[in-house]
Amino acid sequence: MLSRNGLRGTAAGVFLTTTVFAGAFYFGDNESTAETFEDVTEEEALEVLESSGFVIKTLEEHNELVESEASLEARVRELEELKADAGNEEAADEEDTVGQDMVYQTALVVTSGMTFGDIAGILERTGIIDDRSEFNDYISNNNLEMALRQGEFIFDSSMTIPSIVSELTS
Repeated sequence: MLSRNGLRGTAAGVFLTTTVFAGAFYFGDNESTAETFEDVTEEEALEVLESSGFVIKTLEEHNELVESEASLEARVRELEELKADAGNEEAADEEDTVGQDMVYQTALVVTSGMTFGDIAGILERTGIIDDRSEFNDYISNNNLEMALRQGEFIFDSSMTIPSIVSELTS
């Protein structure tokens, strides 16, 4: 807290500063601080802009550019749609021929210390199963965590998860 004399000194300082700035503002020479502007012709403005690297177009030229850009964008969209349609047809043809014929097969050796989680990761990486969590859920839902047996097994991607698990546990 300020004492009474400290507060008076602060008030006097604020008053004095305000008086000095007000005097400078009202009685100062305004014309010396203001810049003078000269009128610039349209030709001079164009020259300055062109020398700075700007390209100047009339309104008609601008409208023509906008119209041509819109027509080009429409043509690009048409081509993209045609390309997408052609790509979809090719993908459908490939799925019909390749997707049904491709069967992955792997040999798996289950050793001591392996878990169903390890086996699920191997089967997922080799393309035998699509989702390791689905495999692990099947194991836990059927309480088969401790039923894993050691040995060599051969699996292919046409097998279901229950058939894979039955081979691993029987």
